[in-house]
Amino acid sequence: MRKIVNALKHGVWRAKNDPGSLASAAVKFAGFAARAARTKKESQNSFQSNGFVTHVALHTTGNNIGDVVLPHAVREVVNYKYPSVRWHKQQIWHDFDDAYIDGLNRRSKGLLIGGHGLLTPDTMAHMPSGWQWNISNDRLRKIEVPLAIFAVGYNRFRNQEDFSPRFRESISLTAEKSVFIGMRNNSSCERVKEYIPAEFHERIHWQPCPTTLLSRFRPDCANLRPPVGKVAALNMAFDRSHLRFGATAQEQELHLGKVIKVARHLISTGWQLHLSCHAFEDAFILPHLKRAGIDIPVHYWYRRDPKDVVEFYKTVDLSIAMRGHAQMIPFGLGRMIIPIITHDKLVFFMKDVGKLEWGTELKQADAADSLISRIDDFVDKRDDYIRDLNAAQDRFWVQTQANLTRLAPMFQ
Repeated sequence: MRKIVNALKHGVWRAKNDPGSLASAAVKFAGFAARAARTKKESQNSFQSNGFVTHVALHTTGNNIGDVVLPHAVREVVNYKYPSVRWHKQQIWHDFDDAYIDGLNRRSKGLLIGGHGLLTPDTMAHMPSGWQWNISNDRLRKIEVPLAIFAVGYNRFRNQEDFSPRFRESISLTAEKSVFIGMRNNSSCERVKEYIPAEFHERIHWQPCPTTLLSRFRPDCANLRPPVGKVAALNMAFDRSHLRFGATAQEQELHLGKVIKVARHLISTGWQLHLSCHAFEDAFILPHLKRAGIDIPVHYWYRRDPKDVVEFYKTVDLSIAMRGHAQMIPFGLGRMIIPIITHDKLVFFMKDVGKLEWGTELKQADAADSLISRIDDFVDKRDDYIRDLNAAQDRFWVQTQANLTRLAPMFQ
């Protein structure tokens, strides 16, 4: 019912703000429904075999394309090193009841959880774990196969309430049961240690999100042209807008005005600018752009085939974005990125890249000028930026290969 209500809300909003997109939206929603049904059928069939690895993740979600690209990338990077691995996909919100766990213990070689920013205090907060995995501690104790966490993020917002006591109990037990805890950035490794007993800290490792490495393990993403053109993608995020922009409409208008100034600069200096909406709420900047006289192509990626958004970012030279995967996917394709920071996860990512200065805090007074300066600097020094990006990706790849070697007993 919730999905139906959300779909209706999305349709009403687009009818008002972007009516020309409705016809294609209906076709794309039909494709999404077919993919969701296919995934469910595949999951049911694979669970009847033996010797598979169970992949627990957000396999079908309607509202954020990054969440859809990511599980595919996890399996693909594993299969790049271990081609014989067979998968059983299980939705992380599925009820892990006794019957399912019994089948898991009898048929599966291991259980891999991730990636995604699964550690959030308010997403699916009613789960017995206190995070997004729908499992109680009693049932977690019954899992007998090797368990590993892979490329999971600590996604708590700034000034957001802390996790419930259930979370500390669940994540500590998960660590006790795990052979490997791979967090998608080094800062997430440190944050999660605050909730986990010290005796399990040695199991925690940095495991970059596989979307940051698409060019290393996907043949269709290798040897792409360098980002030497002037095609830019702009991505905004409006979920939990009071935490991103401030609690008042005036604060939101102030910060969106900075983004409008950047958009005008891009267009006036010859960039072809696109609005890239990973989630439905990302399009909420569209009326602001229109009032400013800015008319640019809009791409709605939610409920789309994950291949579509990857193909789009192959054509982009620069992604200026608030969402994590609107940075990580282009980065994985060797595209230049400039983060608009309203969440610590982008700070965490850029620290691992080693280029925190590439990003700009949206709330800083000179955010527009800072972003414009970074864009112009990229134009002047493209070779330097590309070299630094490739060097960071080399580090990410070496770390990932080392972690996959650690997990060889599960995958061989």
